[in-house]
Amino acid sequence: SSGINAEYGGLYLVYIFIQDSRLNKGFCKKQTEWMTNWECSFIGVINFTGTQISLLTMTVLSCMRSFRVKNALRHWQTPRGRRSVLTVSFVCIVVICTSCLLAIFPLLHVSQDFFINGLIYDTSNSLFIGLVPKSKHFDILQAYYGRMKRKSLQWSQINKMVDDMFSKDHDGIKRYVQGFYSNKQVCLFKYFVTSESPQRFFIWCILAVNSICFLVTSSCYIYINSVTKSSTLGLTERITN
Repeated sequence: SSGINAEYGGLYLVYIFIQDSRLNKGFCKKQTEWMTNWECSFIGVINFTGTQISLLTMTVLSCMRSFRVKNALRHWQTPRGRRSVLTVSFVCIVVICTSCLLAIFPLLHVSQDFFINGLIYDTSNSLFIGLVPKSKHFDILQAYYGRMKRKSLQWSQINKMVDDMFSKDHDGIKRYVQGFYSNKQVCLFKYFVTSESPQRFFIWCILAVNSICFLVTSSCYIYINSVTKSSTLGLTERITN
């Protein structure tokens, strides 16, 4: 599991190094372009997928080892040969699919209302400046269109209403989407959120799952250590007696 995490982490670091060498001193001017393109999201997915695969694999293997130790002490037969290979293959497929799904979910179109941090508009306008979150959009659009419902405002509606505010003679106003992985320049999973962050429930769930995995892994190894120690002491007593 550590090897998988190292491979994915290595790919992430190599890509960051390549982009850093390419942008170099011009990063400040191209920061928005870098953080809002697909490459930033891609390496964010790669890094998070590797982390989750490593964590879930370690948890499952810890449980399997504890069961094997328990069965061995009770003289039960553990699955071998083809059955064992099928079990491990099934576990690997489930772990990989689960990790990939968790990593890709923030990028899906159906979840954009929860994982888009805001929009960055072209500097040619003086109305939308810097990163504009949904709350700031609501205030500006309400001042322009009149009374609206804050909770029902979606990003698709925001884009349409912003388009209608500006002339389309020159393709309207350009904007860049700052997604889930583009919250920082290094494009990592967003573990720290505020109470106003729309993706806080998803992140809290991920942190809860990771914490449970850590507790399960720790408990399994504590159990294995305890059982093997008691078994060794029992065997030593039989030999000396």
